[in-house]
Amino acid sequence: MGNVVYNLLRDGPCPYFYCGKGNQEICAEMTRVASSHWQDHEEECEGLVNKSLRSQYAVMNFVVAFYCSMKLCNLACELLLTSFRARLLKLDRAHENQVVR
Repeated sequence: MGNVVYNLLRDGPCPYFYCGKGNQEICAEMTRVASSHWQDHEEECEGLVNKSLRSQYAVMNFVVAFYCSMKLCNLACELLLTSFRARLLKLDRAHENQVVR
């Protein structure tokens, strides 16, 4: 996971990110088990936090990919419409020239 995204997920603003909390506090919030329990089970807690971070990273990747895809589709539609309008305008002018003659 990229450092920028990792830092955002770990230190980003509440309630969407972990607000710079430690692993034990994060595990306590996720599981509703006291943080003192997680001090004795650091490896399990770290696994839970990493799993959560990977899940959030996957969601962020999907959102960014979806947004980019929609922007690309929007741009393609705009280009097609612009081309279509130009052709219609050209045909309209050609028709006007034939009617005038």
